[in-house]
Amino acid sequence: MNSEKHMIKLSAIPEIPIISENTKVWFIKTSAGKHYKDFLDGKFIAIEWDKIPPKIVKSKQSKEHKLNYIKKQYPKEKNTNNILGQLERFFLEIKSGDYVLIPSKGKTKIAIGIVNNLIHCGDSKKDKNKNGGKCPYKIKRRVKWLKETEASFDIYLYKIFCVSHSVSDITKYSQTVFRNSTPLYIKNDQVNLTLTRTTDEPLSLCDSIKFYSSILSIKELVAQLFKFNDFYEFELDNKIEIKTVINSPGLIEIIQSSSPVAVATALIIYKILSNKYPGKGESYSGVPALIKSISDLFNDKTNRDYIRAQTENLNARTKRIIEENRGNVELADWNEKNKEKIKTLAELQIILQKAAEDMGIEV
Repeated sequence: MNSEKHMIKLSAIPEIPIISENTKVWFIKTSAGKHYKDFLDGKFIAIEWDKIPPKIVKSKQSKEHKLNYIKKQYPKEKNTNNILGQLERFFLEIKSGDYVLIPSKGKTKIAIGIVNNLIHCGDSKKDKNKNGGKCPYKIKRRVKWLKETEASFDIYLYKIFCVSHSVSDITKYSQTVFRNSTPLYIKNDQVNLTLTRTTDEPLSLCDSIKFYSSILSIKELVAQLFKFNDFYEFELDNKIEIKTVINSPGLIEIIQSSSPVAVATALIIYKILSNKYPGKGESYSGVPALIKSISDLFNDKTNRDYIRAQTENLNARTKRIIEENRGNVELADWNEKNKEKIKTLAELQIILQKAAEDMGIEV
């Protein structure tokens, strides 16, 4: 994979971000939440020290020269090293495509986004938010905000809040940030699906067994539907990892090694639990439409290349399997050939939905 983030995309299925292993994650303070809404509504992040232009920070002058310049501009500031560090991280180290997290007042909420290039270092009159606030900082970078969420859903977020600098590299907490930014993504050859438990009721052992057993059964059925048995047999030796952040409510993270079976399984679970179907009884609605879309996805040349790249350790098997499944099949014919498997999948869908409902789980 190159350093760009990619998307698996088909009209009937959700986009799946594929996050590069080189992607970093940053924490930007908001003056104790004072500028949280400004950043969010204005779609940017910003830091102070407006008197220090980017050319000074980016110049090849010595560190001592830069510190002296900062001291002249801010004579009352004692820790010029800290100021220079903030500016270097903001101007030089944060790359376009990196993720950023900002906290609200009281750290009750967080917003996660993807950083773009520098906006400007000029006037900030246009940066008023819809509530009338205005951030006075002029050094800004554009951000595409992905999600705002309650911090209490993931107790591991509070570790991030302990960082001391205004601009901090929190890449070591990247998994925590990614799972709070999107319910489904691929990184480091792993498919990550994050589910949310919305109730504070105790977990039932029986419901949990039904829930996880139905996931395993769906994965086995997916392997049969797409004739990916080799992948499934391989993955039997590789555990599906479950990480729970049960804080009543909390999160459940399902992690699989990246393969066609894992991607398809994650997509189907996502669709079942999000109930995002266009209608009932329609030929292109529900699970059958999703399965057909995944079939098309695997048959598409671009995505075949992606699948091969993501499963290099199974390259020989992948090539044979994909070649065998080349070509589009009409949904009606495809459904007829696989009606028993689809019926079983529909039954598993009901079991999974019921168990998820009883456990208070959703996407």
